[in-house]
Amino acid sequence: MNTKIIFPPTRRNLLALLLLAWVSVACEQRNSLYEDIPTEVVALATHSHSAANYQPVPDSLQLRFNPLLRLLRINVVSEGCGPNPKAKLTAEEDRILVQFDMENSCVHVVPEFFDVDINLSPIHPEVFQLIVEEKDFEQEGAGKILLQRRIDVRELPGT
Repeated sequence: MNTKIIFPPTRRNLLALLLLAWVSVACEQRNSLYEDIPTEVVALATHSHSAANYQPVPDSLQLRFNPLLRLLRINVVSEGCGPNPKAKLTAEEDRILVQFDMENSCVHVVPEFFDVDINLSPIHPEVFQLIVEEKDFEQEGAGKILLQRRIDVRELPGT
């Protein structure tokens, strides 16, 4: 004669079972923490090539990505004189256009070069067309494209 002993469910077992069920449902939905947050320029800074402590950014680090923060760091080189940069961003499903203006406070006789660091977050798509364009916001017309690449953030080095 087979007799099975069934243990009554304890509170602890019920809580563990409910937790496992909730986790499996939550994992299936794959909601991003950043789902409803639009992509924006979150930081913009310039670093003069003539500064005593300047260290050039290697080409391999021109684009970096932090998967946890969904943060893309872009580095491009531009001319300037006492810059106070401003940036605008247009994000579509598979294309991100970043336009920036150095807004120079003086006219330079000899060109001075700056690294321009642009941080975008959160980046929603894994693969997209990235265009970085320098332009004068006060004047109509096309700007100078400094970077145009198809980006797969999963293949970029981390920040």
